[in-house]
Amino acid sequence: MRVVVTGMGAVTGFGYGVQALSDGVFGRKSSVRKNTLFAESNGEPSPVAFLENVPPEVVSRADHFIRTAVKEAVDQANLPLPLPALEVCVASLHGNVDVWCQARVGGRKGSPDLWELGADLWPQLAERFNVTTISTACTASGLATGRCLDYLRSGVASVGIVAATEGMTPFLLEGFKSLRSLAVGNCRPFDANRDGLVLGEGAGVLVLETLEHAEARGAVPLAELAGYGFSSDGTANFTSPDPAGRGASRALTEAMRDAGLSGLPDSINTHGTGTKLNDRMECVALRRVFGDDVGNVPITSCKPAIGHTFGAAGALELVCSVLSMQRNEVPAILTLEEPDPQLGKLDFVYGRSRLQRQDTIISMNSAFGGTNSAVVLRRLSP
Repeated sequence: MRVVVTGMGAVTGFGYGVQALSDGVFGRKSSVRKNTLFAESNGEPSPVAFLENVPPEVVSRADHFIRTAVKEAVDQANLPLPLPALEVCVASLHGNVDVWCQARVGGRKGSPDLWELGADLWPQLAERFNVTTISTACTASGLATGRCLDYLRSGVASVGIVAATEGMTPFLLEGFKSLRSLAVGNCRPFDANRDGLVLGEGAGVLVLETLEHAEARGAVPLAELAGYGFSSDGTANFTSPDPAGRGASRALTEAMRDAGLSGLPDSINTHGTGTKLNDRMECVALRRVFGDDVGNVPITSCKPAIGHTFGAAGALELVCSVLSMQRNEVPAILTLEEPDPQLGKLDFVYGRSRLQRQDTIISMNSAFGGTNSAVVLRRLSP
């Protein structure tokens, strides 16, 4: 059974909405700036990508983001509400951990639970619904997308929502500071001088439908969700990826098999964090799968524009990939100036975006703990 994307929603450091994300990523802009949300341990504000105009009455940033993005996606899909059945896959690295921490020390009363993200939205959308919450760090929304695809293929429901969100918190920022994995300036994926990642926040939402359901109601699909793959490195190191790229290559191979893709994709939106180990591992994994032909595949990363949004990364990067397909344009890696020669001869898109027809796009993510995800998007053909 074929599954398509009929609606998208986004919240990023660029602001509210998919259009703000599109204008930023394809306009070669960055939403990274000095953190003004809270004081940091060393007194020096870190560069982060965050939303500036969040209403002061908002209790949970993550919950606020997911609500806003779900509304945009549902409105674009123009779903006939209430639906008889709905599958919801929620993804986040740490949910409402900031609010939860404050509640534990008496700072807030009646706060939402740790994983209570958009909880009262779903009864408004469907008579019967099932919510699956996934927290596999940076692969959470990649896996959530795959799970939702499986649910729709199995006939459990005809409509599903992938809703991924992450709010900027002291817990998150201080944690990555302690790991010494943050960049001094912006992140610079695949650059010879890359020195770490930059944190971001926001939400990405996809409305998925079976093609049959979408056609029956006259909806216009944005792209086909053709396949996905998920894997675990199975190595002993919790924070470092498998240097041989075996886990990432398995996820990629499985996604291509699931999608029936035997040739090269038209581009790859990589995890591209700007850390030494992750960038090297991804390039090794790509070469394991495509061999020397990988040099013919345009490679990009959105993280210099929107930061690393962790649990929301995969969903936001899928939104960017759908936009790339619609525009026939591969966005440039914003901060890449000098491709690392040790990574081999890969076709990194930098300097300016590349106008090129996009019929198949693969989005990849990897995470602490050794999980890897890959999702294949395809232009819907008649």
